Amino acid sequence: IVYQPTIADGIRNYFRYGDEFISNMFKLYTTLILDFMQKDAEHRELFAASIKRLQTEISRENAYRDKVGYVNLKENDAKNNRYLIYRSGVLKKYVDSDLYLNVPKKKDGKLVEQLYLGIAAGLAMMFATVVSFFFQQKFGNFTLPFFIVLVISYMIKDRIKELSRYYFAHRIGNKYFDNKAEILLNEDRIGTIKEGMDFITHKKVPEEVKRVRYSKRLMEVENRVTDEKVMLYRMALHIDRVKLNNLSHYETAGINDIIRFNVNNLLLKMDNPKVNIRHMNDDGTVVTIPCDKIYYVNIVLQFRYESNTTLRRFRVTLTRNGIESINEVEID
Repeated sequence: IVYQPTIADGIRNYFRYGDEFISNMFKLYTTLILDFMQKDAEHRELFAASIKRLQTEISRENAYRDKVGYVNLKENDAKNNRYLIYRSGVLKKYVDSDLYLNVPKKKDGKLVEQLYLGIAAGLAMMFATVVSFFFQQKFGNFTLPFFIVLVISYMIKDRIKELSRYYFAHRIGNKYFDNKAEILLNEDRIGTIKEGMDFITHKKVPEEVKRVRYSKRLMEVENRVTDEKVMLYRMALHIDRVKLNNLSHYETAGINDIIRFNVNNLLLKMDNPKVNIRHMNDDGTVVTIPCDKIYYVNIVLQFRYESNTTLRRFRVTLTRNGIESINEVEID
């Protein structure tokens, strides 16, 4: 029914994701049971009929997967098996996603925090004012109402200062950077470079960057199940072309910037680089095939020069052992 032309592609894809996940689970557990029965020499005769039935069902399921275009495990095909493991993991997250609630984290008690900080500022001001009050009483007039107003005004002033700092820090964050340095050639300044790094929410990612990120996906369902963490690295580079030409004895087309991205902290939380998967051979016996467990880091580079903007995307393949490959992804 779902393959009828009247069925929307989105609905058909939902069905296929669920169907493939069920097929994965079916093969996983039937092959596990088959392996157990074949290794139990003591009850081999008792299990004979069940073994034959399991072999038939697994063969039938493999044929069905080939027919509808699902990935099957293959001996001596590491690339295929690597993709199968990755795809199975994404499908599992997709199916499990209905069991979990989305819990975006925000700092709790901002208003209460400001209130307590205001009280703390008031206590500090009270101490200072009491000292002033004591000396004013000794050497001049200082009324109680003025004392109270002075304390309250200090509390409000202190909070206005902190809230204003917080507001402007976020408003001008895109215009200012974490680090700034000069670019020198033979001790002569030829330019400046500014860098900044932060984690941002998915909503703050520019639409053109999202378009590049989600083009050429390995799986259509990727962006529906993956809670991606977005790290923003910004760099503003200014080169004085006239100085560069005057200081160099040779014609210089430009400079190269090398970005070093340390992935060691990412590797610490990864699973084992190899996953052993049971597979039934053509003769009905079960063998164990080691498959690569991989992760992907997507890097989108946005270059801006005057009114020109260029986008490039790279896919970094990682295992717990480190970087497996870096490939540039074509942009539609």
